[in-house]
Amino acid sequence: MERPAAESLRAILDEVTPRTSLIALSHVLWLNGHVLPLAEIKRATGVPLLVDGAQSAGAIPVDASVADWYTVSGQKWLCGPETTGALYVADHERLRPQVQSFAAHAYTDARRVGLVHLAPAMVAGLLAALAEIPEWGFERAARLVTHCRESLL
Repeated sequence: MERPAAESLRAILDEVTPRTSLIALSHVLWLNGHVLPLAEIKRATGVPLLVDGAQSAGAIPVDASVADWYTVSGQKWLCGPETTGALYVADHERLRPQVQSFAAHAYTDARRVGLVHLAPAMVAGLLAALAEIPEWGFERAARLVTHCRESLL
């Protein structure tokens, strides 16, 4: 059910104007399984890209570096506990949080946007889930997902 990359790219480019300051989208559309061509979108627009990777990480190969920000839900395809996830930030210097932790001013690196209150059990659960990835890894899972999706067509 993957749309042709050109069709997805054209649909997004049709919505981008000179006033567009951010493109926020899902990497994989949950409704139909379409995989958006992130690298092409970024290359064609040059606009900062915020990607929701909830449906992609663990189901398809992911290169978060094509986005400026890439979010991941730990509880979905990564098989971690509820409330877990991660955020990839390409350039933490550009990130200006509206609310910062009490220690944020002490750091100039990515720690300045870190969490003050973590749920250690949840973090441990996510790390354990990631450690249990079978030796065949996510690539095989991605092939199986693609096979199943194509079988439905």
